Amino acid sequence: MQSHGARIALLADDMADADPGALDRAIRRWVNAKPYLPKASELRALIADERDRRPVMIEGGRDGSYAQALADQRNAQLTRDDIEWFVAPNGEVLLRDKPHWTARRTRELADAAERDRRQFNHRQAYRAYSRPQGPHGFAGAKG
Repeated sequence: MQSHGARIALLADDMADADPGALDRAIRRWVNAKPYLPKASELRALIADERDRRPVMIEGGRDGSYAQALADQRNAQLTRDDIEWFVAPNGEVLLRDKPHWTARRTRELADAAERDRRQFNHRQAYRAYSRPQGPHGFAGAKG
């Protein structure tokens, strides 16, 4: 455990001159891709890779806005499927957990509810048909 702490302290010392924002993004990329502690050179390579990448500007996203185009571009670069970039009502591009209720899931739930309703109506009709009608329990019995 002490050696692990010493390695983290050494890594922090080696990365002290790096831009904090770029270092944070590099660490996030590393954690998403690999389970072990990185070397300083590997984090520096990720920072350089991010710096060298030039964003491709799109003429507008789904709704024609620059913010939506940026959110779409960032979503295309994500390595995780549980988060997404979105445009907030004030126009900011932010990161959030993906909503669990997608349109497809809503449709699946509606279809399941419709199947349940049909099965219930079928059961109700069957019970009404098979119910005893006369006083002796027979449908055609006279009282």
